[in-house]
Amino acid sequence: MPISGITLSDSPTGLSVTGGTVKTFTPDGQTVTNGIHVADASVTDFRIRPHITWKNRNPQRLADGTYGKGKKDVIVTYPYLDATTGKVEFATARYSFEYSPIIPAANQKNCRQQMAQCLFDADCENFHVSGDIS
Repeated sequence: MPISGITLSDSPTGLSVTGGTVKTFTPDGQTVTNGIHVADASVTDFRIRPHITWKNRNPQRLADGTYGKGKKDVIVTYPYLDATTGKVEFATARYSFEYSPIIPAANQKNCRQQMAQCLFDADCENFHVSGDIS
């Protein structure tokens, strides 16, 4: 089914990944304001080492006593070495989550889990591969 009729689980009990090779991402010393930068140190060539940036901005109290939105960002970068040119290219995925502190944690979790489904659900694959928005 295309994204115009996508089906997603509401309040799933969990999402999981199977198969593949487990990679450990560890701090690599890069400074990130309000965050951390981690990389897959098992990749010895620095130019093509996959890395992830994590950032957090907590809700701030406003002058009227209410609170503004908090924000969390994750940026995953996978470098690729083009063997024909020697140039390093990058595949970058960004996730950004803004929230009001009054929204219950369960609602926030459901929102994140539905977003995650949009990244791997079969209904979305044509969008990710070719930009199909039908």
